[in-house]
Amino acid sequence: MSKTLLTLGLLLLSLAGAPVAHAAGDAEIQEQVGEIIRQRHPTDTPETWRGLGPAAPRNIIEMYLKSDHILHRVRLLQGLGWFDTPEASEFLKAQASATNEDAIRTTAVRSVAHSQGAKETEFLAKFLEHPDVQTRFAAADALKRLNDPRADELVASYLKKEKAPWIAGKLEGRLPEPKGRSTPEARTEGRLSAEFHGEWRGFWLLPKGPQEPGLSSDEATFKLRLEGDRLHGELAISGKPGSGKAKPKVFRLERVTGRATKISGVLVGSSRTPLLRASPAPSEELEFEAEIGQEAGSFLLTLRASRLGATLVARRTPVR
Repeated sequence: MSKTLLTLGLLLLSLAGAPVAHAAGDAEIQEQVGEIIRQRHPTDTPETWRGLGPAAPRNIIEMYLKSDHILHRVRLLQGLGWFDTPEASEFLKAQASATNEDAIRTTAVRSVAHSQGAKETEFLAKFLEHPDVQTRFAAADALKRLNDPRADELVASYLKKEKAPWIAGKLEGRLPEPKGRSTPEARTEGRLSAEFHGEWRGFWLLPKGPQEPGLSSDEATFKLRLEGDRLHGELAISGKPGSGKAKPKVFRLERVTGRATKISGVLVGSSRTPLLRASPAPSEELEFEAEIGQEAGSFLLTLRASRLGATLVARRTPVR
C-alpha cells in the first residue's frame, strides 16, 4: 500500500509541475522565435524552425495573433510553413483565404506549399484566379516547385489565359521585363532610373520608445515624379494600418542626388508633421538613402533614415 501511495504522490507532483514547465518552455520558444524574426539579415533555415520542437507551431500562431507588425507576421508565416502539422496547415490556409494584405496572402500561399506539398494542390490552384497579380504568381510558382504532374498541368492551363506576360518568363527563369518600361539595370550609368517615377505604397517602420521593444508600423505613400534628371517627391505617413483616423503626416523630398537605382537626399517636415511623435524642432530635416530593385515583376523601394533607425518599404503597382 505504501508503495502505491508513493507512486500516486509522485504522479500528482508531476502533474502539478507540468503547467509551470510547459509555460517556461513556451516562453523560451517565443524568445527564440523573436530573435529569428528580428534578424536584419535573416540566416534561418527550415532546420532552424523545426529545431524549436513540436510546440513551436502553437507558439508561432500565438505570436502572430498578438502582433500588428506586418513584416514580423510575414516572417512568422514563413517559419510556420516548415511544419507539416494539421495545426500549421489550417492556420496558413485560413490566413491565405481571409487576409486583405497582399504580402500576408502570398507568404501564406507559399508556406502552405512548403508545409503540405502536393496534398494541397487544389487549394493552391484556387489562387491562380485571384485578382492580385502577385498572388497569382506566388500560387503558380509554388505549384511549379512541387514537381507534381497534376500541379504542372494546372499551371500550364493557367498560363494560357494569364494576361501578365512576365509571369511565364519568371517561371521559366527569365528576368521579367514589364511592358513599356526598362528595368533599372538597363539605365545609363550616371542618370536616375525612370523606374523611380510613380506612386509607391508600403510601410514606415520606426523603433518604439526607449522602454518599448519592437517597431511601430505605419502605412505610407511615397509619390515620386522624375522630370529630366530631377526627382521630386512627397512622403505621406498615414498612421496605424486600417485605423483611418490619423491625419497623414506629409514630408517633401529635397536635395536629391544619385544615379541609376540609388539616391540620397533629405526629407523635410514642419512642426505639425514630425517624423518622430514628439519632435521639438519647428522643422525637421532627415537624411536618407534609398534604392529600388525588382522582384517577381514588381518594383520595390527601400528607404533608410539611419538617424531615426527608420525604414520605408514600399511597392509600386506592377504593370498589368
